[in-house]
Amino acid sequence: MQICRDLLNQYEAEGDSFLDRIITGEETWCHHYSKPQSVEWRHVNFPSKKKFNMLPSARKVMLNVFWDRKGAILLGFLKPGQTINSDRYTATLTKLKVRISKFRPEKKSTFFLQHDYARTHTSLKTVGLIVNLGWTVVPTHRIVRIWRLLTSICSGR
Repeated sequence: MQICRDLLNQYEAEGDSFLDRIITGEETWCHHYSKPQSVEWRHVNFPSKKKFNMLPSARKVMLNVFWDRKGAILLGFLKPGQTINSDRYTATLTKLKVRISKFRPEKKSTFFLQHDYARTHTSLKTVGLIVNLGWTVVPTHRIVRIWRLLTSICSGR
């Protein structure tokens, strides 16, 4: 409850500029969709068949997306069969840093990263990178204790 009050107080103090500083990250599974292809030959004077249905492929791929109020900053699909792990997530955060510098230079280190408490987000490697980059994570009720412990380990306190 205290975290919600703190965030609300910060919003009341800063207004929309507080919301402008939030970058949200999320992973989700996506289906590939493909049009069914016709292998039927027809004479030029005959109308072609209408294709209405899109067929989902048997495979899903993981999508990483980071966005702010202005729109998407980074979209990345993993290869079929791959899932997110600490190495891939830290590589994605490194790409995010480059994209922020290029497309949101006003936010280089003055933004809040909002992501959930998945293991890859709270791993020692991920937290160490975020601390080294000087980024701030929006606290959530489940991540606060873990985050305090890991940031103290990564910063050597």
